[in-house]
Amino acid sequence: MNILKSTFIRTYQFIMKIGMKFLHFPKPVILNDLNKTIELLYNEDVLIIIPSNVAENDVFKEFVDNLENNKIKYQIVLCNIANPTLQLVDEYYSKYKPTLIMSIGGGSVIDLGKLLAIKMTNKKDLRKMRGVLKVKHKPIKQIAVPTTSGSGSEATVAAVVSCDVTHEKYPINDPKIVPNYAVLESRFTTTLPKHLTSTTGMDALTHSVECYLGNANTKDTLNNSISSIKLIFESLENAYNEPLNLEYRYNMQQAAYLAGLAFTKGYVGYVHAIAHQLGGLYHTPHGLANAVLLPYVLEEYGDSISKKVTKLGKNLNIDDFDLIKQIYKMNDSMNIPRYIESLKEEDFDLIIERAKLEAHPLYPVPKLFNDQNFKNILYKALKR
Repeated sequence: MNILKSTFIRTYQFIMKIGMKFLHFPKPVILNDLNKTIELLYNEDVLIIIPSNVAENDVFKEFVDNLENNKIKYQIVLCNIANPTLQLVDEYYSKYKPTLIMSIGGGSVIDLGKLLAIKMTNKKDLRKMRGVLKVKHKPIKQIAVPTTSGSGSEATVAAVVSCDVTHEKYPINDPKIVPNYAVLESRFTTTLPKHLTSTTGMDALTHSVECYLGNANTKDTLNNSISSIKLIFESLENAYNEPLNLEYRYNMQQAAYLAGLAFTKGYVGYVHAIAHQLGGLYHTPHGLANAVLLPYVLEEYGDSISKKVTKLGKNLNIDDFDLIKQIYKMNDSMNIPRYIESLKEEDFDLIIERAKLEAHPLYPVPKLFNDQNFKNILYKALKR
């Protein structure tokens, strides 16, 4: 990367870091019981977006009975998606007219709810809001109910959308789109398949690690990312091995939420920039992509992160702390592969081009990558 471009990127990031101090970042009101949302739903036209498998959960069935008993006006949309798309948001916008959206599911479902909430009030093509601070009007009210412990979307200023035509995937970032309420209902997560427990948990770890290693941190983002990392190291493998243990499940929901609070101000990095492209091109689950890519990106950072990693180990009270080794160990113990099944070498140039478009100049990464750095990572993730 030439010096003019790198100077522009770092200058942009410095200005953004200063500017962030003058922005208000709302936090959702936290509830721990889905039924406590009933009082928020009176006099609203409620649209509930939920995957079909989650709709079969006893927790949700109990909630629907309460909706009926309290004569709440609601519609349920069964939505089974890997990624929210422009086309799907437009379809829902034409079909439904809610005053409140309740998104119950993983990060993709919550992002879909956020995108629809934006569309309801801004009434324009979402592509015109791509990037940072381009959402003009406050969205309609939202309640986010994460059923995985990974995305942190219930706490973030971001919503990621993809295009069915170009298969490009990108974020919309604006403090206005943070949900009004977040329900951390741990009972939802006990029925997660083991591979989703592992990969969504590694998604949360990726958020925390990328934020911690970045150059845009505040005291709060550092504390939140460190607390999240600690909870994940203590609880993720236990939640994977003891899925019905509500203590470990709650710890992971807290970890994902804290990671969301951290990276919504401190940003993520190249792991996400690449993972988003894999999701757009191949529909690779986001948590899986992050889990596979995270150690490879950290290896490519090399000495640029060594001091921060050493300090992280001290904060975690772990002797001889080796972050990359720890991530490999966790991935292996939870049967996460070391490659992306669908990744194709002929797509490398397109992935790199789109990853750079997402990351530069927005993500305050510890080291700026050139094309060869990206290729080194992709070759490691390629199935041989």
